[in-house]
Amino acid sequence: MNPGQWLEQHGGALYTYARARLSDAAMAEDLVQEALLAAWQSRHSFRGRSSERTWLISILKHKLMDHLRRRYRQAPETNFDPYDGVSPFDEQRFYIHSRAPQHWQDPHTQAELSEFRAALLECLQRLPERARLVFQMRELDGEKTEKICDRLELSATNFHTLMHRARSALRQCVGKRSGYE
Repeated sequence: MNPGQWLEQHGGALYTYARARLSDAAMAEDLVQEALLAAWQSRHSFRGRSSERTWLISILKHKLMDHLRRRYRQAPETNFDPYDGVSPFDEQRFYIHSRAPQHWQDPHTQAELSEFRAALLECLQRLPERARLVFQMRELDGEKTEKICDRLELSATNFHTLMHRARSALRQCVGKRSGYE
């Protein structure tokens, strides 16, 4: 099979995968092209132990990680308020329960709701890049914490801080957009 056939058969899935992880559509397209080129160059190493699509997405995943790692290293630290100006803590730093989302008892049911999913994807794009990257690798890609820390050269403490900030910001943002606040 040649890259044109791969693009025709798997291009949509590859682009969707890249686009879900990048806010830049042009970069997502570029990474799909890079992945197809890399696949073509290493086509003889494909053993058929997985489907072509799985193999191509794996290559794309590596290209995406390389791209994000480069951007992660170059990105300046940003000061962001994960609570969007509304802290869930009072003056003594005690958690205020009334500000917690009230309708998240069953996350699987909530995730299936298209409104919830749209709000989540929108809110993911609003996260600072480092927090979004770590969250996506852990929660969407299911990668192990140690592997993420190794790939991004993070300490475990930094990883957990980024995950906490990402989850808190997503909880607040999704709650506001979905009316679950």
